[in-house]
Amino acid sequence: MSDTFTEVTRKSYGSRIKGAFGGILFGLILIIGGIWLLSWNEGRTIKTKRALNEGAEQVVSVDASTILPGNENLLIHISGMAETSVTLTDSKFGVSANAIHLKRDVEMYQWVEDSESKSEKKVGGAEETSTTYTYKKEWSGSLSNSSDFKKPEGHTNPSAMPYDDDMVSAADVFIGKYKLSTNLISSISGYEPLDISSLNVSNIPDAKLEGNRIFIGKGSEASPEIGDVRINFSIVSPKVVSAVGKQTASTISSFTVSNGKDISMLYVGNLTADEMFTKAKKSNKITGYLLRLLGLVLLIAGFNFIFRPIAVLSDVVPFFGRIVRAGTGFLSFILGLIIGLVTMALAWIAYRPIVAIPLLVGAAALLVWSIIRSRKKKLAVSE
Repeated sequence: MSDTFTEVTRKSYGSRIKGAFGGILFGLILIIGGIWLLSWNEGRTIKTKRALNEGAEQVVSVDASTILPGNENLLIHISGMAETSVTLTDSKFGVSANAIHLKRDVEMYQWVEDSESKSEKKVGGAEETSTTYTYKKEWSGSLSNSSDFKKPEGHTNPSAMPYDDDMVSAADVFIGKYKLSTNLISSISGYEPLDISSLNVSNIPDAKLEGNRIFIGKGSEASPEIGDVRINFSIVSPKVVSAVGKQTASTISSFTVSNGKDISMLYVGNLTADEMFTKAKKSNKITGYLLRLLGLVLLIAGFNFIFRPIAVLSDVVPFFGRIVRAGTGFLSFILGLIIGLVTMALAWIAYRPIVAIPLLVGAAALLVWSIIRSRKKKLAVSE
């Protein structure tokens, strides 16, 4: 069940111009942030790659059933069953299990607000915005503050979640005779539902077991009421994993290579050292590309904010405003790419100059192309 509420607002031409000029500072911040991110990411990517290459050359695969003193402080690779003798307990509900991780997920049935806006430029530069707010009831793991709703009347939620999400982890997890560091333990994934069908919840007001979860409230899961709560428990059971790290006595922890980067990794499954380093290198490469994309988006968005006053000034006639906005958007895209390529090239000069050259050439080619394109348009208009 959901309901809607629509609000129409109008922003004057003057206030739009004032807001657009005020956004220039934000645009500069985005550009500076994008340049910093691209510079930092190139350094991070190459340093991580070199660290992984160095680690792959040094790593020694060992049998997890035997600790060899000769491998002390060396980078080692082991595979085997990650196990613990610890019984983890959720202190609030008394749920317990022999597991590596025990997690509690809490959801509350509540009102949730969604909004969708449509804006229309008017002759004279004003802007009219129609915003439709939709209210629906659903299960959510985070609190929706109904006092912040556009229309809180009739959509009141409790002021707080009655219980929080929680997770407890075993402090002692071993692969054979080797104890894993806290960092490696946190990398063990693969949650599965915990069977709590025999749990006694009679001491919890309004609580009952429904399926494999705790339901707390006046209604039922089939017909819940606002404020009702459902709680699920899941665990990471002992499983076969592969780990790479420094051997310190019987513990596997982070290994520091010559450039100061730490190597410490764990994957679920029986993987060779080569397979683990291949996965880590691939992950580093993907992360590098994603951060480059984010940096370029920040640059392009920053230039869009800087050029926005031009588009808003042109909105006195909406048709002209659309044309100018398309032009400034294209210019922002080109400038963002050029600045981004130059930033990445300059960052690479310190690490691998041969990679920097193609990036600088690409940036120069993009700049020349945009200039030629602009001149051709001017000639076409003058003719």
